[in-house]
Amino acid sequence: MTKGEQRKITLTRAFIIMVKSLTLTDIVRGIVLTAVIVVFAFFFTKLSAKDIKEEKSVNIANVEQEIVLKENAVNTVKEMASNVENTVEEVSEQEKMQIQQLKVQQEQTPKYSEYEKMALAKIIYAEAGGVYSEKCKKQAAEAGITSDIWQQLVGYVVMNRLDSKYYPDTIEGVLKNGYAQESIDKFYAGYYDENSVRNAEIVLENYYNGTIPVPRNLVYQAEFKQGTIYLHVGNTYFGLDANLEE
Repeated sequence: MTKGEQRKITLTRAFIIMVKSLTLTDIVRGIVLTAVIVVFAFFFTKLSAKDIKEEKSVNIANVEQEIVLKENAVNTVKEMASNVENTVEEVSEQEKMQIQQLKVQQEQTPKYSEYEKMALAKIIYAEAGGVYSEKCKKQAAEAGITSDIWQQLVGYVVMNRLDSKYYPDTIEGVLKNGYAQESIDKFYAGYYDENSVRNAEIVLENYYNGTIPVPRNLVYQAEFKQGTIYLHVGNTYFGLDANLEE
């Protein structure tokens, strides 16, 4: 017999002796106690599981509620951002419309005054009011220009003088400074016509837009030669002052 088998026999005998020594009452008590322990353990385990489940349910509910609150907050922020963006876009559109309106107004509003237009028109008429005659039209064609260009050249001479530091800074001052008395008298008599007004407007538009189609030193216009000849048409010479910037 092995030692293992001897040990089993010894333990069995000890268990039998212990059972024999127990009274019936002890055995019943043991069974009852065991049953109570089993039942208590069963209910404790069940209650614990229930509590854990309820606690988990509460935690899940709290988490879900927190998620909902956060989602609502995010949606609120998004809505506010959208409103701000729409407001900015509306303001931008309004500003664009205002700028466009101002541009249109500026384009429609002449950069020159009514006085300048009429004063220049009267000088043009006094100096070249008759250039629409058949004779002058022929002379203009021979010089390679039109009667309108002839009148406009008169206007450019006036504006170039006005722009130069060597001449007066008003249209009337330019007139009095270098034109014949006959032209001065016609000016103050108030003579002008549709052609002279139209050509004055063209000259002033080009002057204020910086698009004058002649040199800036075109300051001479007379029935005799002055400076460097720019154009000779009919009995009129238009000349450049070499001492001035072109």
